[in-house]
Amino acid sequence: MWQEILYELGDMNLYLIFMLMIAFVGIVILIERGFFLIFVQRLDFARFTHELVSMLKASDFERAAAYCKQHNKSEFASMAASAIDKFKTNPRSVSVEIKQRLFNFLPRISARLTMIPGIASAIILLSIIASMHSLWDAVQVAKATSTVNPANIIQLGISRCLSPCAFGIALSMVLIVGHQLILGVSTRQSHMVQLGAEILNDLLAPKQAMAYGSFAGEAVTSGVQEQKERVDIAESILNNLENIDAEEEII
Repeated sequence: MWQEILYELGDMNLYLIFMLMIAFVGIVILIERGFFLIFVQRLDFARFTHELVSMLKASDFERAAAYCKQHNKSEFASMAASAIDKFKTNPRSVSVEIKQRLFNFLPRISARLTMIPGIASAIILLSIIASMHSLWDAVQVAKATSTVNPANIIQLGISRCLSPCAFGIALSMVLIVGHQLILGVSTRQSHMVQLGAEILNDLLAPKQAMAYGSFAGEAVTSGVQEQKERVDIAESILNNLENIDAEEEII
């Protein structure tokens, strides 16, 4: 089978060349998305969030901002640093800042991944058309040839028409498997970023005119009880986040 596919490629079969070009585009998208999600946005969410929450609970905002800037390649860390900066100047705009950063970043996580199923489907359909074309040529040659056994020509045509179909299925399988792997990474990262945004919002975004003190973190008495409740909610989300990582490590 593979020898026949290589022969067809060497014979400049346009169908196979088009399938190979389309598959190359899909593979480039998968490599780019994988590099962005696994290396550029790489972050230990459980550890980072635990350290960040500890600093924010201690009102050590400068250290928390510096810690976030150490991981500024990650969009979540950059979002946390931006939220802390907003908290210093205008606490009421923290929630808007977090939502705006989420609005800008979440679509980037799954960008272009939705193209992969369409590319795989196009390759399969193109392989079917190529197979039908090869079989049709064999039938036409058998009709036009009177000196050669038509059955042999049709058998040869069937053997040739299977090669594009097998080639298309192989390429589509690579794309679909790669798509599912990268999609799993993007879904997990999107979930973690949203949980982290909820933690930041609970710790930094004031409600019902809750006020904080100076930049050093001196809180006024009004709103202290509500702040404690919001910290408890943030700790609960953080514990759920750590449990998710622990379950994935066990799996």
